[in-house]
Amino acid sequence: MKVYKKSDKHLLTDHWNKSPVEIGLSRILSVLTEKERLRSHNYYEYYVILNGSLKLEINKQVVQAKKEMVVMVEPKEKHRIVWIDPKEGAKWVTIKQKSAPRRKTKRSSK
Repeated sequence: MKVYKKSDKHLLTDHWNKSPVEIGLSRILSVLTEKERLRSHNYYEYYVILNGSLKLEINKQVVQAKKEMVVMVEPKEKHRIVWIDPKEGAKWVTIKQKSAPRRKTKRSSK
């Protein structure tokens, strides 16, 4: 068993604490602090909405995500958050399904 504590940033787990996935926890936001740029990754990314609602643009399609919904962004899909409900705000968990970094292991010589 492993128990992880939140870092001084938004991350709960990542390769720095030997987790095979990156999990981030947002603050409660009611506006985007700046315009998000489109991005894509070589891994799956999940947005788990805890409170409020937001809109994600994924491959030029806008999806509204509300409390208790999960949106999965597939590898190489261009995505960004484009709107957060100004009255309710939104809080979400982001899970990035990455593989663990490869490490060289020493072979025992017999």
